[in-house]
Amino acid sequence: VEGAQPGDVLKVTLHKVEMGDWGWTAIIPGFGFLADEFDEPWLKTFELGKD
Repeated sequence: VEGAQPGDVLKVTLHKVEMGDWGWTAIIPGFGFLADEFDEPWLKTFELGKD
């Protein structure tokens, strides 16, 4: 953003969001907020409703 400085705030407005048919979440050992809490990787996929 032209003229932006460190510490400035950028406001973004989303006018429309379209989701896909599925999503996922995962635990990756050594990565993220709980990096040291999990020894084994884990993956979960799930279907998303259109509602």
